[in-house]
Amino acid sequence: MTTQTSTSDAFTIPKARIRQAGIVAGIIVAVVLVVIGIVALVRSLSSSDSLSSAINSREFQAVLLTNGQSFFGKLSHRGGDFYDLRDVYYLATTGSGRSARQTLVKLGNEIQGPEDLIVINRSQIVYVENLKPSGQVTRRILHPSGP
Repeated sequence: MTTQTSTSDAFTIPKARIRQAGIVAGIIVAVVLVVIGIVALVRSLSSSDSLSSAINSREFQAVLLTNGQSFFGKLSHRGGDFYDLRDVYYLATTGSGRSARQTLVKLGNEIQGPEDLIVINRSQIVYVENLKPSGQVTRRILHPSGP
């Protein structure tokens, strides 16, 4: 007669325990993702754009773009990476050589018939200057037929 003895180093884990471990792992991952989302949201809301904080909303601004164009108007932060420029003017040169003159032109009468608004991506702005009310550009904007 032979007797068999069985020795095993194996152990069993009940399915319920495996399910519980999976649920706990899922909850931990969800909590980590929520925390990351909250941190990202707080950072995006609290990050101040130095450009928007430098704009004096009571004055006109001169805006120089990366393509060399300059515009004058009221600049405001639209949100995200975009700015609105309203009440827009630009300089146009007429004549050439010694007879060349620069004229301040109101946006809107061009052949394409643009509205009086330019939406500008922040990455295209080289610099912004707040204009004094006593400056020539501001005076001509406010008093177009004046001296």
